[in-house]
Amino acid sequence: MPRTLLLEAGFVSLPMNAFGHSLPDLKSVVRRVVEQENFEFSRVQVWVNSNRVGILIEGLSDAQANTVKEVRGPKESAAYDLNNLPTPAATGFASAQGLELKDLIVREIDGEKFLFAKKLYRGQNLEECLNRICVKIFNAFPFFTLSWHEKSSFPQPVVNFCAMLDDQILDIELENLKASDQVLYYDGIKRKGFKIDHASSYPQVMKQLGVFAEIKEKKKSLDAKIRSVLPEGYLLRDPGNRVTLICTFYENIQPVLIGFDKKFLEMPAVILEKIVAGYFSYFLCEDAYGKVLPGALALSPAKAGSEDEGKIRKVFLDQELEKVWKIWNQDIHVLPAKLEAIAEQLSEEGFTKSDLFGNCSLIGVAEGLCDHVSLSDIKKSVCPVITLIEEGERTEIGKLLEGTGISVIFNRLEGVESFRPYAECLKEVCQYFEERIPAPRLDEAKIVSLALLLQGYINNIRCFDCTPERILSFLNCTGLKIDLFKVLSKLFPNRKVEKKMWFEKAFRLQNREGIFPYYFDNFSGRSEFDPASFFEAYSEWKDVTNEQLETFTGTVKRLKA
Repeated sequence: MPRTLLLEAGFVSLPMNAFGHSLPDLKSVVRRVVEQENFEFSRVQVWVNSNRVGILIEGLSDAQANTVKEVRGPKESAAYDLNNLPTPAATGFASAQGLELKDLIVREIDGEKFLFAKKLYRGQNLEECLNRICVKIFNAFPFFTLSWHEKSSFPQPVVNFCAMLDDQILDIELENLKASDQVLYYDGIKRKGFKIDHASSYPQVMKQLGVFAEIKEKKKSLDAKIRSVLPEGYLLRDPGNRVTLICTFYENIQPVLIGFDKKFLEMPAVILEKIVAGYFSYFLCEDAYGKVLPGALALSPAKAGSEDEGKIRKVFLDQELEKVWKIWNQDIHVLPAKLEAIAEQLSEEGFTKSDLFGNCSLIGVAEGLCDHVSLSDIKKSVCPVITLIEEGERTEIGKLLEGTGISVIFNRLEGVESFRPYAECLKEVCQYFEERIPAPRLDEAKIVSLALLLQGYINNIRCFDCTPERILSFLNCTGLKIDLFKVLSKLFPNRKVEKKMWFEKAFRLQNREGIFPYYFDNFSGRSEFDPASFFEAYSEWKDVTNEQLETFTGTVKRLKA
């Protein structure tokens, strides 16, 4: 008779990045474990939020399927003598397998004949395997954050463990917690329990608690709530796709609209983003053309976003924006004189190699990249752009909100004839770091952006996303072909580069489905790493079958050559 298995690990509050920037296909993870245990089933459902990881496996068979395995024995030439009588090697092999000689079969492998024993293995009952299945499932979950304890697979301690087979509580433990028929939920800060009478009733309980199994359902529900509070013509600005991440981990959240003074729109959008999204964790509003509007959206964990809550939040937001706006106004009064000095410097074709974002010259990094990719002719365009960016970072607003210098300068360049040749490049760099475009189009903008990314990675700056994943994605999108290790070693000779980590990031970026995971160790080579070749090679690997692994191996050798 088909059975239903429920497993739920409860937590106080899992971090939003528990699984990285996006939720992996956890249903496939569970399916793979159950299939490896040789059980049949009809459906798997998974619920994930900040307080739980719930798993429901329906249609489970009562026992593992029987399997037949073949065990290879001695060569046929060693199993029988010249009179075709069995030797001790043959009789010993048969005895060891619990079979008679007549039950053995002969099979040829690579031109040699061997004795084989076919053995039937009867599957275990489901109850005997439940503890093992539970441990394997939770251990297989690809948590991105570190476990809270060396003996745990979870980012946080488990505070509740519900495990049921049909209507029976399982006699198993998870991290020293005995299984129960209770699932936890939070009403504000109060923790409450809800009793499960049968494993199959779990989806209905989750529905009552407002917990959805599918991200699409969560997102659809939240989108409807957001639309109900946004004025006509208002859209949500969400470059980091944070709404989807919030949908993954929080339930029953309510949107609260917060207006702010229109005068603050004089500042570049990136400054507003740094304050509104970075400090308050709100979402800016924009129109259909991407222009920022005087409103922000908070996603409140309260039962209902009240009008008073919006007013209170508006007061705090206005106060913070007012402080920044005053600094911005001071800067825009002194910038014209500084821009005139830069224009004079440009006419003399002299540039200062300053130390933006660390102890390595950004202009030096950009020039080195130009030489490496055979674009030396654009140095004269790249250096002025970097000079302008650095001037922006020297402003008071740039010091306060590191990384806004690009937008600060671009915002003040309009109408300045001396800078017209560099405006389009600076615009693309702005758009890229504001996550408005996937990658720059102009070669000059590509070099400037990559120089910022590499220097930011080496110096561990936080004003931009300079992670290996973003750098590799940038190279993939722009088509720049560089030997990454060679470039990093040459431009930053005093910094150690973790080659294996870069290989791992590149492999995961291009292979999210986990193809060839057992070949990862082949990537820890000692040669230079060419991401462009890696990405090109991947298009050949991804459809390769297990019988064509020589193609994959050849690609790895090319990477290591």
